[in-house]
Amino acid sequence: MTTIKRNSIEEFSEKQFLELSSSIDSPFLQYQFLHALEKSKSVSIDNGWEPAHFTKTEKDNIVGFVPLYKKYNSSGEFVFDHSWAHALEQAGRQYYPKLISAIPFTPCKGERIIGKDKVTRNELIHDIKEYMAVEAIESWHILFPDQETSSFLKNHNFIERLGCRFVWKNRNFENFENFLEIFTARQRKTIKAERKKVINSKITF
Repeated sequence: MTTIKRNSIEEFSEKQFLELSSSIDSPFLQYQFLHALEKSKSVSIDNGWEPAHFTKTEKDNIVGFVPLYKKYNSSGEFVFDHSWAHALEQAGRQYYPKLISAIPFTPCKGERIIGKDKVTRNELIHDIKEYMAVEAIESWHILFPDQETSSFLKNHNFIERLGCRFVWKNRNFENFENFLEIFTARQRKTIKAERKKVINSKITF
């Protein structure tokens, strides 16, 4: 197997990624979604997201993959680490660029170290750490990993950061009005007003 750092997801094809991606549940880790982020320039070095995906290849197929970005700011992560950056800079060290394994602008849990087997995943972590040493990158952040990935990372001496977030779950609501019934009249009025603002707002890119 060969480890290759990719500066764009276009450096390999969806066909090469197909066998590995068939085992991934999340739609955000599919080739087309990640490709759309880069193609639209939503993810680009100009926005602080420089693609640096790591892959393992075997017979021209992708058998291991880590969505990886060299990050020059903390925007679009839904994790607030500005105080960490400030503290490290005060200590005379460089917080940026940092490495991020995450789905840009998407705070959803999922796999982050993907491989056909444990050996492949172990090698990917080892190779990325070597890359960090060569590039003098101080830290690698894996955002919103699922439970299995979290346990796997702990075995590689990653430090777990605990936080609090609110996750909305659909309790079989039939429609928006049905959803509003769980609130008081005052809360319903506020939600409707805010929803109207969003609908009427002008979104520019």
